[in-house]
Amino acid sequence: MQSLPSHPLSDAAKHFIDKVILQENGRAGALLTILQRVQDSHARKFLPRETLEYISLKANVPLSRLFSVVTFYALFNLEPQGRLPHARLEPPARTSEDELGAARRGRRRDGQADDDDRRR
Repeated sequence: MQSLPSHPLSDAAKHFIDKVILQENGRAGALLTILQRVQDSHARKFLPRETLEYISLKANVPLSRLFSVVTFYALFNLEPQGRLPHARLEPPARTSEDELGAARRGRRRDGQADDDDRRR
């Protein structure tokens, strides 16, 4: 089983999960709806291990079943989403105008046709 980041549940999060379970309990597809609503409520759009453990306890669903569902459906995330460090974009490699023009015409810089042109 993969290691999940630790994110303690706040009282507000527990209250929200309790409310969602109460609203969805007994409905067809309730488990998927519960998981989706709880994930959507999280700022980083994922389901931390503590959240799954709490849902397991309160919805009386084995933790193994929750993991099975969460890992089967691509819409669920076990790791935080978004807020990636900003990657510093490097400027493209410098090319001369001759190289750019030749590339647009399908020719190499020395004026010879590219390999693709020779095959045609």
